[in-house]
Amino acid sequence: GVHRVPVADLRAGFRGKAYVFWKNFWNLQGTISATASPQTILLLKMYLKEVGFPEIDPAPVYDAQTRSIISRLQARHGLSADGLVGSQTKIVLYNDHT
Repeated sequence: GVHRVPVADLRAGFRGKAYVFWKNFWNLQGTISATASPQTILLLKMYLKEVGFPEIDPAPVYDAQTRSIISRLQARHGLSADGLVGSQTKIVLYNDHT
């Protein structure tokens, strides 16, 4: 069922940390950057192509183009636009897809 809680009650108990449960559909591991495995980078690029970036270069390299696309996605969703794919960016990517 659905439980409704007054915002004031939530604020009273909030300690500045929240847990978000999500499914890592593509099993992308760790923070993805230039040091990620070629397989992980390829998976990310295939995913980006699927969610609306058909121009992405399919080479298994975390290049400037990939970083730029990730930075734009991060900025659009109010995240720090560092161009690296951490947990919050993965959630944004998966939400963009659904």
